[in-house]
Amino acid sequence: MSDYVYELVVNVMGGSAGGAIMSTVFFSLNYLSGIAFFLVLFNAFNAIQSGEFVEKIVVLLCISTFTGL
Repeated sequence: MSDYVYELVVNVMGGSAGGAIMSTVFFSLNYLSGIAFFLVLFNAFNAIQSGEFVEKIVVLLCISTFTGL
């Protein structure tokens, strides 16, 4: 059993297999976080349009603004 992953050069620019895997992981996490952020905003806008959470949202916005100062 080996203690490390063999770094194979996969192109003429010196890119390695580990770098390719890392790029794939980062791109997929970027896409997944974008989809999650869209769903959060979509649900938030639906709650705002229904009108029942508007007061709570304004209070939380004020609290977060003052704690960020």
